[in-house]
Amino acid sequence: MRREMTKLNSDITSLTFYPQLSSADPKVQQLLNIKSFTLKSTRFNLGLQVNDVTQKGGKLVIDYQLTGLPKNLSKGKLETINHNLEYLFWLVDKEYLTKIDPENPWPPKNHGIPFNKVKMIDKASAHFQSTFDLYGEERIENFKLENTMLLFDFSSFVPTKELKPFTVELPVENE
Repeated sequence: MRREMTKLNSDITSLTFYPQLSSADPKVQQLLNIKSFTLKSTRFNLGLQVNDVTQKGGKLVIDYQLTGLPKNLSKGKLETINHNLEYLFWLVDKEYLTKIDPENPWPPKNHGIPFNKVKMIDKASAHFQSTFDLYGEERIENFKLENTMLLFDFSSFVPTKELKPFTVELPVENE
């Protein structure tokens, strides 16, 4: 990733860089034609065990557990996970999966739901429930479970890794 720098003073003799390593994982997907399934991260030892998928009127409720998380997560970390889960699930009409622009990934208008309300059921087992509003601002026209793909992103569960800083000496210009 490229970052811009402010203009340097002419008397600068070195620059110190503080690199970080961020890991990305491709979204995993599953057609919602079955009520229970497991999704695994392709790069990390993480999983999503979906226990139940239930449609009640204008709401879709997904009951699930996260697997592979570190044991004894702090309250703050659990709150962050709980918050992030609102954005990590997408429901997308399977016919429109290929219409998601990789440069600006977002579900196509009226063919995807990128947000949900999360409820923590049990901290110890990382058991949660996500509720999607099928008739909200973001929706899928003619919603049917058997035509809807669940996409899930494991990337935010992997912390950024701080690397050792390094310094580059700049040549001094002789006047």
